[in-house]
Amino acid sequence: MPNLNDDIKDTLNLWIETVGSANGDADKVLPLYAKDAVLLATFSDRVRCNSEDDLRGYFTYFSGIPGLQGKLDEVHIHASEDGGLASASGFYTFTHNGTPDGSQATAPARFTFTYRKEGEKWMIVQHHSSVMPEEKADKK
Repeated sequence: MPNLNDDIKDTLNLWIETVGSANGDADKVLPLYAKDAVLLATFSDRVRCNSEDDLRGYFTYFSGIPGLQGKLDEVHIHASEDGGLASASGFYTFTHNGTPDGSQATAPARFTFTYRKEGEKWMIVQHHSSVMPEEKADKK
């Protein structure tokens, strides 16, 4: 039987790979999200939910950032006792060439994904991502 933690980490890595290779084609990213998903995106000032078009608009923009690539820095996984819900939280870093002069930029962020098992597939039902604060409180 597969390890649930490995399944969730694989699903998270699939999201990172898909976003980095979609090149603005949000329809490559959307199958990873449940129909009732809620997205609090890193570079959006509103909740995106209740509509595939709402998510499509964001991922057309985000996955279309030139040279976008992500990597996991730290991941913590928790699962419900019945194995039907799981979450992954931590830090990831995106690099891209989306600066005005085309130079490479780095965007470290923190994230939480909540997944629901639908058939054999883990679907994202909630996704929150925010830019990492300049200074961490634990360093003060």
